[in-house]
Amino acid sequence: MKGRGAGPRRGWSKRTARSRGPTTCRQAVRIALAVLAVAALCAPCRGADVEAEVTVRAPALRATERKAPTAYSQEIDTSRYAEELKTVTDALADIAGVSVRRYGGLGAFATLSVRGAGANQVQIFFDGIPLSRARNEVVDLADLPIDSLARIEVYRGVTPVNFSVAGLGGAVNLVPKRDHGTQAQAGYGSFDTRKATATDRRQWGEFHWLAHVAYTGSAGNFRFRTDNDTPQNPLDDRDVTRVHNSFDSVDVLLNLQAPAAGAGRWEVLHENFWRQTELPGRGANPSLHAEGTRLRVLDALRITFPELPFASATSGAMTGYSTLDRSTFRDPFGELGGGQQDRTDLSWAVGADGNLTWDASEVLSVAGLLGTSHEWFWPDNDALNAPEESPARRWRTALALQPELRVLAERLTVVPGFRWEHLHDATDKSIRTFGRVVPRLSTDRDLVNPSLGLAYHLGWGWTLLANTGRYQRAPSLLELFGLSGTVIGNPSLVPESAWNRDIGVRWQIPAFAWFEVGQLEYAYFDNDVRDLVVFVQRSAAMFRPENIGQARLRGHEVGLQMRLRQVLRAEFNYTLQDAENRSRAQGGIYVGKQLPGRPRQEGYARVSAEWGRWEGFYEWNAIAGNYLDLANFQRVPARTTHGLGLSWHLGKHLRLLLQVRNLTGNQISDVGGFPLPGRSWIGTVTWTL
Repeated sequence: MKGRGAGPRRGWSKRTARSRGPTTCRQAVRIALAVLAVAALCAPCRGADVEAEVTVRAPALRATERKAPTAYSQEIDTSRYAEELKTVTDALADIAGVSVRRYGGLGAFATLSVRGAGANQVQIFFDGIPLSRARNEVVDLADLPIDSLARIEVYRGVTPVNFSVAGLGGAVNLVPKRDHGTQAQAGYGSFDTRKATATDRRQWGEFHWLAHVAYTGSAGNFRFRTDNDTPQNPLDDRDVTRVHNSFDSVDVLLNLQAPAAGAGRWEVLHENFWRQTELPGRGANPSLHAEGTRLRVLDALRITFPELPFASATSGAMTGYSTLDRSTFRDPFGELGGGQQDRTDLSWAVGADGNLTWDASEVLSVAGLLGTSHEWFWPDNDALNAPEESPARRWRTALALQPELRVLAERLTVVPGFRWEHLHDATDKSIRTFGRVVPRLSTDRDLVNPSLGLAYHLGWGWTLLANTGRYQRAPSLLELFGLSGTVIGNPSLVPESAWNRDIGVRWQIPAFAWFEVGQLEYAYFDNDVRDLVVFVQRSAAMFRPENIGQARLRGHEVGLQMRLRQVLRAEFNYTLQDAENRSRAQGGIYVGKQLPGRPRQEGYARVSAEWGRWEGFYEWNAIAGNYLDLANFQRVPARTTHGLGLSWHLGKHLRLLLQVRNLTGNQISDVGGFPLPGRSWIGTVTWTL
């Protein structure tokens, strides 16, 4: 949880917007080369030793390392978060290089930033299927239920070849449950928060079936302190209860696997998510009637082959998918400031992807992707006071290649990459907007994204990782074609682009004495982003998007995970970043300012211990102050939060857990006027067959 605290803390919030934390890229390279030299001197240099090391490393490769061998990536085991009644938002907030912004408590709108990149610059996938929509690419993290997931894959700064859409800041892949055992869970906690899940798995010969359903809801009626919209006058501050803040959500996941020809397998995936939310708006002057709903229906059919029958040493997968999104928004009295509204919008995307991997030899493999998708957006032009807007569509074709070459006795891995995307965007009809008739519009553009990754195994578990690449984001349909009465479309926009660079080391800590397993990782990143789309105000209520934004995103990331004798586990990560605005908007008045919503420093630590049937844990989360506006006038103070948890295994199948979050009851928020809960507790009961 992020936001307002008791005041500035030394080392976290006293830096100004123009202070510099990260050093230059040249200094970071010198540090990395020094580490490389020291580790190389200590490393075994004979082929036999190297061959033995490769044999040990291969079985330990994670799924993220197989998809992106040189990337700084992380896998999140979601089982822990599901039992603790946490969310995808909470899980991602605990990762180095990742920041989230919450517009309220559980179930409220939340967005993601990776290495300073904006929420619309990070691609989010559900089992490889893109969830971002062409009209507005920002994905609401509250629409991503964690209970149906087996793990979350986070790729910082790169997009693996397996995915059909590239992100400027990286990618997040939500991997659903497939082999999860039969389980039921129920939980209840503060603010009338409740949860119930059930998972059932069956197997008939080679046929596998999994069904999962989850319900989550909360009244959200927590206490918070409001400044009554007069931050300079503390005399009218008071404690109030958050009202009109409830939500209910239901998620259904179905998975069926069956054998295909040869050694292949068919898989059918269905995910259905529904959420109804009261929209309270700002805390000082809440809405009492606004509400919204969201429905997502995702279906996919996939066939995988460990080896193609017509091509030896070649594996592949083909996926066809359909995603339907329906959103409603109702504000009958205009309490949220946009006038009276009552509308329902619909989007539908269909697509197909094909992945192939050819193991040409022991030292060379080539992965490739060919994909296409077609997306339609239908606005609700019959809604109350809705501005006229044309239906629009986007056709995308993608081709990607990623060779992987292992040389120098397989100590050096070289991964060049090339991705090409062609987009065709069009509106379906002419509309009258801003006093003139705008004809049907159509645009075509090509995105070319080259990349290069290196991984050098130094010995003794040390690996040097370095990546560079150019990534692009195409303008959204809203930016291209506009919204009558609010946004003037700009079909001449060019794609946003970023040169991403990172370098660092990863150490797989060997087991010794009481120490069982561990990993230490450091990375320095330096990204230049150009042609950012900025909404320039043309009048009191009209905006036009233009390519005048620039930014430089630099920072350091440190992560540590360890385990001692299956008794004590510890993890820690720290991020120091400088997200500098270099935009020419408004005559360059924001140059040198910090981008809003990008804290300079974030830290997270968790320690857990097991003894007998008991397990306890402690969590620490510290976030530096950050800004809410481009001018860096409005500031969210720094804060530190603490959490405790205790679980008890009652026999083999039953587990009880009690958790307290924000132990000290800090009054916090990520966005001004949108408070987050103070101290809260939650209890869950989990039964596993």
